[in-house]
Amino acid sequence: VVVPLDGSHFAEAAIQPALELSALFEASVTLLKAVSYPVMISSYLPDTVEQNQAFIRQAEEEARDYLDLIRARVGHGSTTIELEVLVSPRPAAGVLEHVGESGADLVVMASHARHGLARLVIGSIADKVVRGSKTPVLIVHPQPDKIRARSQEVA
Repeated sequence: VVVPLDGSHFAEAAIQPALELSALFEASVTLLKAVSYPVMISSYLPDTVEQNQAFIRQAEEEARDYLDLIRARVGHGSTTIELEVLVSPRPAAGVLEHVGESGADLVVMASHARHGLARLVIGSIADKVVRGSKTPVLIVHPQPDKIRARSQEVA
């Protein structure tokens, strides 16, 4: 079971359902954090390649620390929780690639459930994953009150 996370409490709402499902089917859970990066490479600015690489390294470290924290917070059951950080300029494409390569049986992720113009303007990684995945995707629509309470709990 793969759970893509973006670092928000909103996205973390998908973790508990994923853990419950994985326990039922004796499956492992992979918490996945995609690190997207700005493309700042220019032949006119030779330092941009090094800056881009430094940015990516730092973002990977921060993502790993975040995933370690999440695993420490939720990983007290019998379910194996694996961590994966991937680097991709397009997070949805990176998630789809990881899911395909890993042979995952299920993706569980949160969605804002935006429709129409809001989805077109903002875009939706969940929407892109649902449309592009050959693996089943379970979309969780978190309750705003529960997210707020969880945010206050962590703070």
